[in-house]
Amino acid sequence: MRVWQTIRTPLIARHVHRRAYAALVLSGGYEEAGDSGRHRVQAGNVVLHEAFEAHLDRIPTLGAVVLNVPLPAQYPFRCGVGLVEDPDAIVRLVESRDSKAVAALLWSMDIKEPEFQD
Repeated sequence: MRVWQTIRTPLIARHVHRRAYAALVLSGGYEEAGDSGRHRVQAGNVVLHEAFEAHLDRIPTLGAVVLNVPLPAQYPFRCGVGLVEDPDAIVRLVESRDSKAVAALLWSMDIKEPEFQD
């Protein structure tokens, strides 16, 4: 899994990541469908994934830029989609390899109620 992703392909087929991670959307947006439901995400949203959670991504022609942040086991979290008020602050912490980056990300986000569309 790459830390920085610029996604322009229209579909990323159903897949699984071995490690838990958070996908912080920095620009653009996409639709993700998986074990936690179907979500439309945009800049400022964070998608929290457990290890081995399966999902697919549908990306519009404008694409999306995403920062993937590995989530160590010592940080409990609930899968789903949240919103961060200051994504730039999280990016700076992650890029500086600050040990508090994951905690800042998880504690600064508000989890949205699921929008079940299926």
